[in-house]
Amino acid sequence: MPRQCTTDQVFVRGAFVLGLLAILVAGTVLVGWYLHVGWLTGVGTGVAMRANTALAFILAGSALLLCLRPQQTRITKILARGFALVPAIIGALTLSEYLWSCDLHIDQLLVRDPQPPAGIFYPGRMSPMSATAFILLGLSLVLIDVRGLGRLVPAEVLALLTLAISGLALIGYAHDPHGLHDIRVFTQMSIQTALSFVALSIGVLSARPSRGLMRLVSGPRVGSAVARRLLFVAVLLPVVLGWVRILLVKAHIVTPESAVVIFIWCIVVMLAIVILVHAALLNRADEKRIAMEEDIRRRAEHERLLVQEMNHRVRNNLGALIGLITTMQRDTGDIATFAQSISGRVATMAAIHNMLAASRWEPVSLHHIIQVITARHALSVASSASRDINIPARQVPPMAMVVNELFTNSCKYGALSRHTGTVEVDWQPDHNADSSRTRLQFNWKEAGGPEIMVEPKAGTGTRLINGFLRHELHGFICSSYGRNGAEHAITIELDHAI
Repeated sequence: MPRQCTTDQVFVRGAFVLGLLAILVAGTVLVGWYLHVGWLTGVGTGVAMRANTALAFILAGSALLLCLRPQQTRITKILARGFALVPAIIGALTLSEYLWSCDLHIDQLLVRDPQPPAGIFYPGRMSPMSATAFILLGLSLVLIDVRGLGRLVPAEVLALLTLAISGLALIGYAHDPHGLHDIRVFTQMSIQTALSFVALSIGVLSARPSRGLMRLVSGPRVGSAVARRLLFVAVLLPVVLGWVRILLVKAHIVTPESAVVIFIWCIVVMLAIVILVHAALLNRADEKRIAMEEDIRRRAEHERLLVQEMNHRVRNNLGALIGLITTMQRDTGDIATFAQSISGRVATMAAIHNMLAASRWEPVSLHHIIQVITARHALSVASSASRDINIPARQVPPMAMVVNELFTNSCKYGALSRHTGTVEVDWQPDHNADSSRTRLQFNWKEAGGPEIMVEPKAGTGTRLINGFLRHELHGFICSSYGRNGAEHAITIELDHAI
């Protein structure tokens, strides 16, 4: 199964693609200059990317790719900072040429521009805004790993300024083939230059997506997901609508004033749709969150009740064990018999605990309880019950101990002490509509055992049965004895009708 990429990995891979794209575009321009292929240096606008501009983009793109390497060695960091400084230096020198009206002879150092376009006074020189953008872009790459104060990271601020400059030029080209050439500072910024600046500035922002402002966009939370969608809409929607407005005006379909009204109305409608769609998505996410919180709350409450129930069971088991030891100590004459009896009953209590743990402390069927007890005695009984009934978890231990004592007495003195002896059990629940409890009639009938004409003296098992019935099961036992053995009719009150 392919491993899914995290949001940060997607941003980093996107930065790699953007850096590679900028290098490819700049490399193509350089080839066009050296081979004198004009369409490779300028696409339909009459403004070409200068050779030194292309070189600066290749170095800046290479610096970005080096910053994206997973293993950052000292040599890699030095190369990346060196490659990033060169475009910044080129931009600073070019800007100084404009400010002080001088020629440092760097504009045509790589390739001479024999026939500069009309209106170009400095052949081979990039525009002032391109030089400024290179200073900002180069410094952002140099400071890419410098942490700022709070959410303000220096590299992000510089990259955003670069994106603002190049984005303005790119939008100008999208709405007018001549771009913003009527604004002096944007003269000579070609469309390839604007695209490359946009690609590299976004690449710098995406290279470290877990820091600063980018953490708001690349995070895994709902707010970050909404920010990613809304940023895309906020950038694309006005640009597309503005482009359509200009086309309508140029085609004389609408007047400029009407186009402005239509433009504003379309933005209002589109933003309203976007807001409603995201409101629906957020409501759906909120409903899922509320459902998960409710499920967590129910699970926590269930676990709390389980812990409370387990504490109650432990106290009951310890109390039962203490009572068992006290009763057997009074009835048992020697230590060997006492040890054998107590170990068997403690083992039965352990089996009951395992049974409850396997059922996750939920109600257990009476048939299953009898199976667990008979398995301990390596015996089998016949059941004529018409249907099974679930015993509440709180009453499973005393009910199982009562059944265990019946089997123990039968194995010692009753029908199961002979090979021909048998035991038949059945039960009938009686649901009382006026009570929250269910009355259970449990019948025990022996056959083929020794003749018992006189009621035997109450021993340890009988006293334990009476104790469990009286204190835990809210019931009583009626016993009779005859030629075929003992018969017991046990009536108990279950805590819940199940």
